[in-house]
Amino acid sequence: MAYLQLLALFLLSLAILTLIKNDFFKWIIAVIFSAVFLLQLSSVYLTGNVGDYKFYEHLKQNVVTNIYKE
Repeated sequence: MAYLQLLALFLLSLAILTLIKNDFFKWIIAVIFSAVFLLQLSSVYLTGNVGDYKFYEHLKQNVVTNIYKE
């Protein structure tokens, strides 16, 4: 299900980008969409859910523990 949501997000961003005629705005929107897509992809890879940002808590916890180990 998460991969279908990622596919829908990709297709929606592609459809929106084809509607934009100005190249400068198209580039800006493409950068924003790619950042959102990478964030969602990393969320699916780490947690199995789209939009589940709990993996940031795990990442933050690992960074804090590594600092205290040194």
